[in-house]
Amino acid sequence: MCVFRHIVALVTKVYEIPEPIMAIFFLILFLVSSSQSFSPLFLLLDLFPSEKILVSREILGGAYSTSAYFIARVIAELPLQILLTCMCL
Repeated sequence: MCVFRHIVALVTKVYEIPEPIMAIFFLILFLVSSSQSFSPLFLLLDLFPSEKILVSREILGGAYSTSAYFIARVIAELPLQILLTCMCL
């Protein structure tokens, strides 16, 4: 948050925009970017219990590791997340 404070001070000095408006803008930007960053993780955590039996059987069988499943699932969901993000903007 300290980085945003310095950016707000620099932008308000250069462009003469009131500091409270810039602080609100950067706060909204921070919240939106953090929300978009963690949404694939929350989607995966929501879907994992329904796939738990299948995934545990495949992991115990040596098909792949837990980290490989997680990374593959996030990569598979990435195009959908990008599309939904673009539609919301």
